[in-house]
Order: sequence, then structure tokens, then C-alpha cells
Amino acid sequence: MSVYAINKLLFHLRNDQDFGRRIREDQARALGEFDLTDDERIALESGDIRALYDMGVHVYLLGGLSHAGLFGVTRENYIRRIKLEEPSPREGRPA
Repeated sequence: MSVYAINKLLFHLRNDQDFGRRIREDQARALGEFDLTDDERIALESGDIRALYDMGVHVYLLGGLSHAGLFGVTRENYIRRIKLEEPSPREGRPA
């Protein structure tokens, strides 16, 4: 599994205002611009920060989700999710 597509997506989220607008308007369509695996897409859409981290997504880029408030990730829950102090938003994933 390659995390390049997620890192690229998160890079664009931080650095491309047009992409930021597109992903806020239509998340599914914006995600479709990247070659994501099913697991990557599910982790993103559910805001499963720990799963993304465990896949090898760059932690600096992951922070962009909390700054943008996408996929249910906020500044308040980002650290709790990455440290597994908050249950994963995905069913079946242990906290």
C-alpha cells in the first residue's frame, strides 16, 4: 500500500486554496482526483487519524485535516485520535 496519494492530497489541502474549496464543496469528487486504496479512502472519510498515521502518512500533513475541519477531525480531537485516547470513528477498529 502506498500513501503517496494521501500525502499529495494533504499537501494540496495545505497549499492549494482551489483544492481546499473543492474538497469542502464535494468531498467525494475531490477524493476522486487521487488514486486512493479502499482502506485509505475509508480512513480519510471516517477521520481515522491513527489509521492514517499507522499507514505512514506524514504527521505534519495529517495536521491539515484538523486545520481544515474535514472528515470530523478538529483541533480538539486530533491529538486524542492519534494517541488512541478517543475511540476510532471506524467500526471494528480498536481504540
